[in-house]
Amino acid sequence: MDYPTANIVKNYLNLGFRGREISEVVNIPYGTLRYFMSRHGLSLRCTYSQISADVLESIIYQVCSKNPMLGAKMFLNRTHAMGNRVPGARVREAMTVLFGPRPLHRKLKRRQYNVRAPLSVVHIDGNHNLIMYMAIHSSNSKQTRAFHITVLSELFKFKEHVEKQTNSVKP
Repeated sequence: MDYPTANIVKNYLNLGFRGREISEVVNIPYGTLRYFMSRHGLSLRCTYSQISADVLESIIYQVCSKNPMLGAKMFLNRTHAMGNRVPGARVREAMTVLFGPRPLHRKLKRRQYNVRAPLSVVHIDGNHNLIMYMAIHSSNSKQTRAFHITVLSELFKFKEHVEKQTNSVKP
């Protein structure tokens, strides 16, 4: 097994890679990477920025004032993009001090479908409640999404009925 040099691992750490990401890039197991890093005096903790709690709270307040729905994970990514690495526990603690307790798992709940086999139901969610005709979503043989609109005869009758009533109301 070819081990990376300490400089390569140090460069990946400076770029902001996480331990598992470095192990995938260098193609060695994660446990071996941790052992390698401990032998060479490298750690992920040394890459964190030395920011005081007051400065961190002011940064959080500035960023969250622009977007109040910002969570801890998105804030961590923003600070990482700005060049600061801060532990997630410190960010969550500072956010609870500033804004009070927030819901931890604020995610969209996705629909779960139980089908007999994969691809037995080809379905694209659409909101067609407000249109006057029935829309059927399907896909063609080239695996691209095609939008087929089928107009039913009852809907034509309904449309004619509505037109007759609107014409009779007009002066």
